[in-house]
Amino acid sequence: MSKNQQVQYLVFEYFLHHTQEIALKELAQEIHVSLPTLQKELVSLEEELKAYAPNARLEKNANDDYALILPSDFSVKGFLNHYLQQGLDYQLLASIFKQKNISITKMMIEFQISEASIFRRFKAINQVLTEFDIQIKNKKIIGDENQIRFFFFHFFWHSQTLESLKKRLDPSMSQHLIHILEDHFQRKFSVTEYWKLVLWFEIMSRRFDYREEHRKDFSQVFLTEFNEDEMFKQLKNILARYLSRFAYQSFDSEAIYLYLFLLSEGMYLPEESDTHSPLLLTIFETNRKVAKVIIEDNEMVAHLSPLAQRFLYSLHSRVVFYYGGFDEDFPLFQSLLSDCAPEKLDHCMTIVENQLARHLTTTQWRNLDGSYGFLLEKYQQKIERTKHIGVAIEVSLQANSYLDFLQKELGILPTIDIERAVKERPYQLLLVDEFTDVADYQWEAYCIVTQLPTTFEIERIQQALNQSLPQ
Repeated sequence: MSKNQQVQYLVFEYFLHHTQEIALKELAQEIHVSLPTLQKELVSLEEELKAYAPNARLEKNANDDYALILPSDFSVKGFLNHYLQQGLDYQLLASIFKQKNISITKMMIEFQISEASIFRRFKAINQVLTEFDIQIKNKKIIGDENQIRFFFFHFFWHSQTLESLKKRLDPSMSQHLIHILEDHFQRKFSVTEYWKLVLWFEIMSRRFDYREEHRKDFSQVFLTEFNEDEMFKQLKNILARYLSRFAYQSFDSEAIYLYLFLLSEGMYLPEESDTHSPLLLTIFETNRKVAKVIIEDNEMVAHLSPLAQRFLYSLHSRVVFYYGGFDEDFPLFQSLLSDCAPEKLDHCMTIVENQLARHLTTTQWRNLDGSYGFLLEKYQQKIERTKHIGVAIEVSLQANSYLDFLQKELGILPTIDIERAVKERPYQLLLVDEFTDVADYQWEAYCIVTQLPTTFEIERIQQALNQSLPQ
């Protein structure tokens, strides 16, 4: 983006994350621009909004307060993508990706700019690409093929809406392969995951033209580790059958690119007990150490939800397998861990760099800061709204059946966490029988239950819980 577009982007993002009316001076201070510059860019932003959606506008009142007015069918991502795609840098990168041997003359004609301007833009783009350890050289992207695939996947995924990707991509070439992967992983990919895979295989097929230029930076230790991984072996066999139609022989490399992609996008989470790769096991260990620093609750860390486990594994896989990152992964004005607990962030970053032996790039650092802040925020929300119920009744077959009944009836509620009580954990409500010594447990209130699996029992427990806590 140009500097003017960057200011407009900051203004738009600020409106999205703050109150409806914003004072002009406050806005100038927050995004660090002068008032004349801000006023000029507000006019330009409104023109762009109306060009994208005629009913979208910026309203100004008598006090110089501005409000962003968007119609109900306005797509924020669509507008930002539309905005981004107008940029010359975006168009140049897309052109280089799509055409293997494009000439400078053709670029000059297509984009209506001088040769000197093209090379100036290449120089500016290369400054951004440095973080990804790739560069534009002789009108081509040069670098490790794994990095090139990673960059272009996120470049196109973040710069287009799902609807525009559906119009541009042809899933027929990869649909059968995706179904095979679903059968292999014994799961159905979500709509988002499906189109991510379609885009990934589209990039893979286009990069076949560069096969003689592929640079492989995988160490022998790395290759040996993966070749001993059962899932990787099976993935390589699947790709070998698929790629045979293209007379393509680099099955090992393509299998590694795909395997790392699946891990980093959270589409595949290996079972720790079945994993023999020291590298993948290190990621599991890193997840636990980071979660312990952020959450500070050993019990909850030991029982992280599958979604939280997948979130952390995907996050740290990207750090291990790739350089660079995209700021679009997290909103500009979201809560950062560095804002509320900077000492926790420092501790987490030390763990990541030591455990994973990686020096983090600037964007990776920012994304981890945002991701860890997001995790802490979700944990705090869960603590604030979740009511923990402990069941402290004598173990028996009947007691187990009663606990199953309670978990079925109450455990489906997002605000209630019910488990067999342990002495180390505090509970808002402790369910006991006449044989329980309540002094052995930590509780705010307790209730002597009938152990009968009835509607009356559930209503009685809910009443006891509501009386013990403010709503």
